[in-house]
Amino acid sequence: SQLFDNSRRNISNIVVENVFNTVPHTPPSFRPHRNPHHREETQRLIEEFLEAGIIQESNSPYATPAFIVPRKDNRPGRLVVDYRALNKITVPDASPLPHT
Repeated sequence: SQLFDNSRRNISNIVVENVFNTVPHTPPSFRPHRNPHHREETQRLIEEFLEAGIIQESNSPYATPAFIVPRKDNRPGRLVVDYRALNKITVPDASPLPHT
């Protein structure tokens, strides 16, 4: 038996509003990674996440690239987002995470 349910359809819709403090900056905005081999899979995953309510459309000056990371086995790749530019301008939060 599996310990975790990896199917995307069973992810709960929990609204969490986050506020990130940043240093003064120009919002990072990067063009998407263009990989014709993963284009269809990327679009399919984005549409699936939108339909499931996992993500929502946004109109923001911030834009970071998303891309597919292939897996070694035959499973579909993983959609990841490169937040390094945003991490560089984010003020660290010194509050410890609660132990649960």
